[in-house]
Amino acid sequence: MSAAMMMEGRNGGDTVEVEEQAGSGDVEVVVGLHPLLVDTVLDHLMECLHLSDLKNARLVCQKWNQSVLPRFRKTFTAEISSYLNPQYGMQPKVVEDFVEDMRESKEIPFTRYILADFPWKTQVADDFFWLVGRTLTEFTPWLQMNGRQWDLGDLRNLLLYHCPRLEKLYVSPAPQWFRRQKQLFPPSSSSCRDTPTLPSIKEIVINSFRSYPVEFLQDLFSATINLQKLNIRCQNEDDVKGTGEWPEVSVFGAIEYAGRERTLNTLILVDISDNLLHSLIHLSNKKEHGYLRLLKFTWVYQRDECNVSVQLLQKFLFCQRLTLEYLMLDQFTKFDRLILPHNFVFPIMPNLTTFSYGHEGSDCVEPFSLSENFPQLRTLQTGYYSDESYFSSRMNTFEMQRFWIYSAVTTNVTTFHIHKPVLAKDIALMTKMMGSVRRLKIVVYSREAMTQVWKGWQQLETLSLSHKSIKDVDSGFTGIPKEEYFRLVTENNYQEDPVSLAVEPSLRDLKHLRSLVIMDGLCSHLTTGVDIYTLLSDFTGYNAIKYLTHLKEIAIEGSMLTQQCCMKLLDELKLEAWRFTDMHSADLVPPQNIRQIERFFNEFEQERY
Repeated sequence: MSAAMMMEGRNGGDTVEVEEQAGSGDVEVVVGLHPLLVDTVLDHLMECLHLSDLKNARLVCQKWNQSVLPRFRKTFTAEISSYLNPQYGMQPKVVEDFVEDMRESKEIPFTRYILADFPWKTQVADDFFWLVGRTLTEFTPWLQMNGRQWDLGDLRNLLLYHCPRLEKLYVSPAPQWFRRQKQLFPPSSSSCRDTPTLPSIKEIVINSFRSYPVEFLQDLFSATINLQKLNIRCQNEDDVKGTGEWPEVSVFGAIEYAGRERTLNTLILVDISDNLLHSLIHLSNKKEHGYLRLLKFTWVYQRDECNVSVQLLQKFLFCQRLTLEYLMLDQFTKFDRLILPHNFVFPIMPNLTTFSYGHEGSDCVEPFSLSENFPQLRTLQTGYYSDESYFSSRMNTFEMQRFWIYSAVTTNVTTFHIHKPVLAKDIALMTKMMGSVRRLKIVVYSREAMTQVWKGWQQLETLSLSHKSIKDVDSGFTGIPKEEYFRLVTENNYQEDPVSLAVEPSLRDLKHLRSLVIMDGLCSHLTTGVDIYTLLSDFTGYNAIKYLTHLKEIAIEGSMLTQQCCMKLLDELKLEAWRFTDMHSADLVPPQNIRQIERFFNEFEQERY
């Protein structure tokens, strides 16, 4: 369906084009109005076109080149810095023009603002907050921009008076002049005896935590009486080492003021240290028992070692054992590791459902051996391992027997994500330990390993599979013996392969599979001399997938499939979303439902809370 209609904006008539993608149930609305009128336009379109039963509707504001807006969403992100920076592809818009556009609009749907190069201490700034302050829920103030400096009084007024509904506050590194003022709420700032509160703020992200005065952090945390999520990040190497301007223990001790009404339940820490753990343990002891549901430790900067005591980490986890539901011990660079010895003891965590642990080396704790301590574990993500074999090189006979004893506990895991390529014998053990897996992301080394996936996890609903340029990987998808596979692929035809040729488990044995991703681990780096047998070819690609009539979402990245094969698959399967790309990441056919595919690709990420 396609339609065009005239909408009367404040500046006269503008053409609105509406297109429904075939078979998708999605509508894309391209609007020539500026985004302040998008909600009015979208609501009117729904009435005119009777599209109330649509699952997805996307609105694209061409005039301001803004990103997609979901249907009926009453929020909109205004990245004012984008209008000032040509590298984003935006038309240059000064803040004065932005404020003028808002002043002329009937309604202001924006609730989230990211401000850079903003003219603080000007009439434009006053007008901006007068117009949008009471609808603003998320705010990123950069404290030093183009030489314009604003003081704590400006931030105090913004939090107390201009943004009464603010829910998320992201604060950037504090400049030197900011540190000299220290207190956010000095005694002279309030005529009342009681300390001011900021009850609407539920999440705070602090970039460069140690650059702030202790007094400022204490005031901020004490005022946010309903704080639920705290994200502490370091900005640079100096912050990691400590500036020495304030005692480090005192800086981290400010955390003890966070969530004083027992509301804090999510803590994300980047680059932790012993001093920070000391403060967190002290906070836990004051609350008598754990208070966190989500705890995430990550490392960013390239340092040779992590300044973390294993004993302190163990003690802190013990304090949180009764309430934790999500625990992530991970890193983002190959240089930073939290190395836990084999004798590291995780406490019994009766409510833990998600555990993620990324590490490297054979001397680290084995997450699979922790199953008896996490009886409610449903999502398990493991990291990179240097061992050639995932299990056998680190386990003796007694440990293997211990695995079998507790295998009944691990069958509760329904989502499993492992980064390192896995051998066939290890997959066979995993499938027996975790037979209830429904969502799997895995990298395989061999055709035999693929066969073990089809054989052991036939209840899979979501699968992301990557292989490391296996010569005969294509035959693994169809279950056809190697000899027959090489003969048939040479013919390169689309005739149905005889069922008798498939003598081994194959992809078509996954009768419940709804979402499928197939990726080649090296395809993005290859330009010449590609061996077609390391990637999906026409014959095996078609014959491996055409049986999956229950499949709804598919993405095949970096393959040798041709457009002809892709089109044939699309004709036979009733897919809702797809993407097929070649080894250069170019689309072989127009993709469908990009947002759904992006969600599909990211569904294994650990930021779901």
